Amino acid sequence: LFARENLPQKTLIALFAGVRLKTGTMAAENRPKSDYRIRLNADLDLDIPHDCLATSVYRATLAHKANHSFVPNATFDLMEHPRFGLIRALSSLTDITQEEEILVNYNLGLSKGPDWYKLLWLRHVRSTKNWSDTSVERYLERSYD
Repeated sequence: LFARENLPQKTLIALFAGVRLKTGTMAAENRPKSDYRIRLNADLDLDIPHDCLATSVYRATLAHKANHSFVPNATFDLMEHPRFGLIRALSSLTDITQEEEILVNYNLGLSKGPDWYKLLWLRHVRSTKNWSDTSVERYLERSYD
């Protein structure tokens, strides 16, 4: 997802609606994993079904196309939409220039995050915070996400 124009800080960028899925049920426990599911609130998740991932099929909302970064320029907020009801919306954390990629922190947590997420986190703390192996180990020992 890329900015089509310059976006000042605190600008609404894109919406995330999709299908509403109840959480905390037996059906939710057995639901297949989805790379596009996002928490809406304590009771509901939003998801983009697998057959709707292409923009040629579904483009009513596009925030699900934002990639992850530990140094994001956007964040997911809650929004009450007149058509979709309560949904998530991407808003800019900083000024974003035209054609700049929109990046958001997925906040997956290290204990449940996929391998690619853990690897990116490790690269991030080593390059931006100059953490040593000892610092990483100390953090992981104290982390209870």
